[in-house]
Amino acid sequence: MWQLFTSGFFLTSSNPKDLLFFIGFLPAFVDVEQPRIDVFLIAAIVIVITFFATLSFYACSAAMMRKVFSDADNLTRLNKISGVVIICAGLYVMFT
Repeated sequence: MWQLFTSGFFLTSSNPKDLLFFIGFLPAFVDVEQPRIDVFLIAAIVIVITFFATLSFYACSAAMMRKVFSDADNLTRLNKISGVVIICAGLYVMFT
């Protein structure tokens, strides 16, 4: 369990989108001229809770979808629907 936590932490903390978000987020809410530890602590807690909730939602959704798409009929249905959507998108682009 600890190994999964650390690998998830390093994967998330090294994500360039997350780093760019923090670079843009922190100066808007934290006074960088006179930083206070309590403001950084509140920002860190909000960020951790948000990340935990978001990634937990993704994990739970993936677990539910694994059950749905382990059935061959559901997977065939998904492939057909995806094909129709892509064909419709191509026709839309072609005629507009």
